[in-house]
Amino acid sequence: MALLRTLLPPPPSLGDDVPDRLAAISASQFEAAYRTHFHQTVNYLRARGSNREWAEELAQAAWARGWECRAQLKEVAAVQAWVLSIARNLRNLNFRNARSMELLTESSATIDPDPRPLFLQQILRPLSRADRALLLETYVNGCTSRELSPVLSISALAVRVRVSRAKSSVRKGLRKAGLGFPPASANHPA
Repeated sequence: MALLRTLLPPPPSLGDDVPDRLAAISASQFEAAYRTHFHQTVNYLRARGSNREWAEELAQAAWARGWECRAQLKEVAAVQAWVLSIARNLRNLNFRNARSMELLTESSATIDPDPRPLFLQQILRPLSRADRALLLETYVNGCTSRELSPVLSISALAVRVRVSRAKSSVRKGLRKAGLGFPPASANHPA
């Protein structure tokens, strides 16, 4: 047994010399992550349907909750993913609460429905889910290709190409339904 003790290293003590990988991240590390990733959190929420003001509110709440619970986090590299999951959960919770309130008020309200959202849904239905979201972010929420490129992990040029292709698909669908403009070549015969 004595020979075995001399061959094996002593077990680590759990005193004051706790390894860095087991210690919670410091306030300055969290602050640096906040400065670096706050706008990415806002863009993440905007890409999922929140308007700019609401995305900023949710992002701020997510980072505040992350600050309160930062002792649970052990690695600086995980801060962004952790806060994004907090933001996503807050967004989903707020969406469910708003939806339940909407259902409660819907049953008592008598408002003539506006047909424009249904028409927009019909126009966008043939597109993929990603292309629908891209067009809505671009034209309804006013996002630029530069704002969307980090969220989609593609270049700004690739975002513009995808928007152009999605618009082309919408135009073709409108023409088939007899609602769109004729092709440019039909307007200007050679």
